[in-house]
Amino acid sequence: MSTNYNILLKSEKKLKELILSYILLMHEIHKKLWADANKYINDNLHIIFDNVERRLKRSKDMEDELLDECIWTISKDDPRANHLRFIISIIYSTKDISRSCEYAQSIAKIIVRNNINQDVIKNFMPLSKLYLEYIENVMKLNNGTSNNKLDLFDELNINFENKYEKFQKEINKSFGKDEVIQYQLNQISRLVFSVVEKLQSIFLTIFFSKSQSKTSTLEIAKKTKK
Repeated sequence: MSTNYNILLKSEKKLKELILSYILLMHEIHKKLWADANKYINDNLHIIFDNVERRLKRSKDMEDELLDECIWTISKDDPRANHLRFIISIIYSTKDISRSCEYAQSIAKIIVRNNINQDVIKNFMPLSKLYLEYIENVMKLNNGTSNNKLDLFDELNINFENKYEKFQKEINKSFGKDEVIQYQLNQISRLVFSVVEKLQSIFLTIFFSKSQSKTSTLEIAKKTKK
């Protein structure tokens, strides 16, 4: 059976739209996590974790919808080569976004179980703002009309990593003598950085052509640190 190119393009467009919707949901889950942390940190601490648990149900529904759409696309379009690789990328990206949503649960668990106080959380708010704004900026870049999106994406990643390193140094300076709090904050920092890393991979794989860049994002970031 011959492949209908227009049908394949429509299928890819729909899958991309679903992935972007899932990223927006992930962003919302993390944004509301930090809003709750700021609101409930000294009262009804368990609400932070309970709210994330409730929101993760929406993440599971979105994950199932995306995977079902991938299976349906394979069955009806009989994809070959590049289109099949694209669908496989969507499946892996769906799993990455799902894991990123679960990282919000992990962050909430660290805050609640260790009864982290408001003074510590306030010191951590700049990082929450940093990665939430990073997600927003990448989405804006993808929706824009620039012809050099990949170069601009590289700049966003370098800017994030530089600010992330600066934040880590400031946190180490503020809480370096308290090994318990330092360990807890480092756990949260790694989870935040993992969200960004997964998002980088998704956009390089699905939305921005990696082959257009002379060097990868991580290679550029490493050069700027030297």
